[in-house]
Amino acid sequence: LLNDLMTTAESDEISHLQEVTQKSESAEMNGNSNGNHSLWHKILFLGIGLTLYTGQGINDFMLTPLFPLVGPKKGVNKTEIGLVMGIFDVSNLIFSFLLPPLVGPDTKKVFFCCGGLISGLAMIIMGLSNYITHPTAFFFFSMAARIIMGMGAAMVWSAGLALLVPFAAKNEGKLTSLIQSSVLVGVLVGPVVGGSLYNLWGYMCPFMVAGVGELVVSILSLLLIPSITDSLDNGIEKEVVSWKQYVRFLSNPGLIVLSLPILVNSAGGSLLALGLPNYLTKTIGIDEGWVSYIYLCAGVGAMFSPIAGFFTDRGYAGYCIVVVGVFAPIAYFMFVLPAVFSNFESIIYVVVNFCFLCSIFISAMVPFFSIFQVMASQNGARNISFARVIAAAWITVCLAVGRVAGSIVLGGVMLEIFSFYKCLAFQAILVCVSSIMCIAYMFWKRLHRKMIITADGFSYSEIK
Repeated sequence: LLNDLMTTAESDEISHLQEVTQKSESAEMNGNSNGNHSLWHKILFLGIGLTLYTGQGINDFMLTPLFPLVGPKKGVNKTEIGLVMGIFDVSNLIFSFLLPPLVGPDTKKVFFCCGGLISGLAMIIMGLSNYITHPTAFFFFSMAARIIMGMGAAMVWSAGLALLVPFAAKNEGKLTSLIQSSVLVGVLVGPVVGGSLYNLWGYMCPFMVAGVGELVVSILSLLLIPSITDSLDNGIEKEVVSWKQYVRFLSNPGLIVLSLPILVNSAGGSLLALGLPNYLTKTIGIDEGWVSYIYLCAGVGAMFSPIAGFFTDRGYAGYCIVVVGVFAPIAYFMFVLPAVFSNFESIIYVVVNFCFLCSIFISAMVPFFSIFQVMASQNGARNISFARVIAAAWITVCLAVGRVAGSIVLGGVMLEIFSFYKCLAFQAILVCVSSIMCIAYMFWKRLHRKMIITADGFSYSEIK
């Protein structure tokens, strides 16, 4: 009898454990629906995701100070160096444009993690090119690595927001600003870390360290971050993710008007990146060794980005864009003032104005992301996750187009013909015109008013 009772008890205990295990596994599998995770789990997931974004920023811009130094030693000319540097933006542009219809609720985690893996492998390939001695082979090997790197970056930037935002859906603007700040930290730290490792252990070391680091973080993301569906997507069918919705979004005539400030300001960033070092050394007279540290001032912009996220979460994305549209032209015109007052040259003035400009540009990405979600939802993107993918991918496309155009036109042709001040004045006029057009369109379409995601999960509505 005792043996029978013990056997029964053990059997009941085993059945109970199996039931608990099945419920646990079911809950984990259904994490797509409810996203019931503890606060510390969410912090862990977001921390890993933000770390991958930082690593992506480091990898994408680490090459900036290194390749112009190593290229000539390998027999690569200036034109080929420019192609290697610029092909990343072209690749990023193409893949960001094509990816949105492929990144659905079930595939966003795969694209995010695989993008990090691809970028990490591309960095390792870039480091291995150090063993190539033939100039032509070195050039094409480097081009291939940068193309792959651009594809990986497009996957991370397009899918990351859709994957991470559901963990803090009520604070979407703040989380978007954190992602923006994480990328900026990588962009600023990348050249400094890359240059330091290059000075210590040569060309191969920084790429191997960065590549392996991103591979590790990507694997952790794949293993630990669950793919949950936004609460607003409950009951929304997954078949709604399609090329038709994406084409409708792209065919909206107001899309280009709203995108103009991002395009123009991104081009201005390329102008400053190419023209500011020469201006600082020859006009201001600071030592070349201090030029790279001036760009660290852009990190001040990361401090203001959460402010934009705060107001965006409360429905004031349109008002934030209006504010940016007013102050962005002012910041550029302030750069031109020293040309009017010949004795006005000052490194302090340049640094303060540069911080002001970076703060405006970085903060603008958060409300623009929200407005593009509105447009995606208004054009049939009933799935909120898909609307986020479209918005993130489109901003990436705009930034890439601006960087390419700015490097070729403003920082290339015009900077060769005209002075840095004249190029800045032309850029200020472009920013002013694009801001006026954007603000006028927003008032015309009533996008400036307070807006928020509705509970039905597929549109945005005005709060009266």
